[in-house]
Amino acid sequence: MRSFYFFSILLFFSCAVKAQPSQPLIAKADTFYAKQDWRAAAKAYENAFANGETQTALTCNKLGFSYFNLGQYGLAIKNLELSLTKNPLPSGLSIIHSRLARAYAANSEKDKALEQLDSAIAHGYSNVPEIETSKEYDKIRNDTTFKNLVSQATDKLYPCLHNAHAREFDFWIGDWDVYPTGGNQIVGSSKIEMEASGCFILENWTAIGYPNTGKSMNFVDPVTNKWKQVWVGSGGAVTEYVNGVYKDSVMQFESSSATPKGTMKIRFRFFNQGTDQVRQFQEYSMDDGKTWNVSYDLTYIRKKK
Repeated sequence: MRSFYFFSILLFFSCAVKAQPSQPLIAKADTFYAKQDWRAAAKAYENAFANGETQTALTCNKLGFSYFNLGQYGLAIKNLELSLTKNPLPSGLSIIHSRLARAYAANSEKDKALEQLDSAIAHGYSNVPEIETSKEYDKIRNDTTFKNLVSQATDKLYPCLHNAHAREFDFWIGDWDVYPTGGNQIVGSSKIEMEASGCFILENWTAIGYPNTGKSMNFVDPVTNKWKQVWVGSGGAVTEYVNGVYKDSVMQFESSSATPKGTMKIRFRFFNQGTDQVRQFQEYSMDDGKTWNVSYDLTYIRKKK
């Protein structure tokens, strides 16, 4: 999602330009448009159309947006609506609808503005910063429908933030002192952070008393829809823990590796023990899970602020 909207703009404009025959007057208008000389652009597009050069979804869109930036919202709406009738590329629909939403809002046509914003979002529009900073929306920001549409756009832009599945491991987020379970001697510290707008959780581990550090990325694997942890330690070890499931306040992963004595299965669990405590417990089995041995047993205590 990071660049979907901007990629759509690039694809929309580049593909549409390539599809058109040579049109010198429109090319001149495009030059003014690229320089954001809106008045000259609007005049040049109108002149191009008056001289028989083709009105396309792209050129009507550009003319409409030029008028929008000149504050001529009626003409902006007329040409942006016309753009929708010219078979625009799918990648351009969100752009046209979003511009229409702003134009209708600026023209004090709230219902049509909301309708167009809804259409823009339905076609993939997620430019929340633009929505938040566009002064055209100032008069309708408190409208319930508008707020719901902003929420929908936010979910498209940051799909992990409000996804319950992606939030299951949030209990581990924080700054922790780490002890052997049942002991009182600190063996390490770990800072667990939400990254990429909630799409993964980053572990930053530092041992105390011996030179060992490591990091892990924890995320919902889109292939399996289960949690996955990828651990990289300072000693060069890389381990993938897969099939993570959060159930009964426990996040459980599994892994396996080949050893000279056969396949070693690993069971790796994180116990959510309340706001300020997490138990991290890892076991291994050399007999296909018939018996289990403890690899380590640690308790994370949240650092006091």
